[in-house]
Amino acid sequence: DNARALLHLYFAASNGDIQASMALAHRHSLGLGVPRSCQAAVLYLAPVAERVAERERLPGPNQAVEKVRLSVTTDSSSSAARELDVVQYYQYSADMGNSDAQTAMGQLFNFGMRGIEQDHSRAL
Repeated sequence: DNARALLHLYFAASNGDIQASMALAHRHSLGLGVPRSCQAAVLYLAPVAERVAERERLPGPNQAVEKVRLSVTTDSSSSAARELDVVQYYQYSADMGNSDAQTAMGQLFNFGMRGIEQDHSRAL
């Protein structure tokens, strides 16, 4: 029953349930069983965004998830060499003033990814 589901989602979101807030925001953004309303969607997403921002402000390491492509056909030595070439190119571009490359290198140093040791001082 759609009405009962919406009622449960509403009460759950009212009590701080993040998943319920996200579900209601999604429903309102697309008009799924409720009137389509971007304003209502934003109201339901606000507590979700606040929770994410609060978690990021907490002390301690923030873990980045590094996506790694797994391929049977790729030779690991050539893949590692290509990875090093990409990092060196980003470093060169960053040194030349490319702001996108500077941001990318800052993230690599901040989280310690792609063979680069974590170094917060260099990340800045």
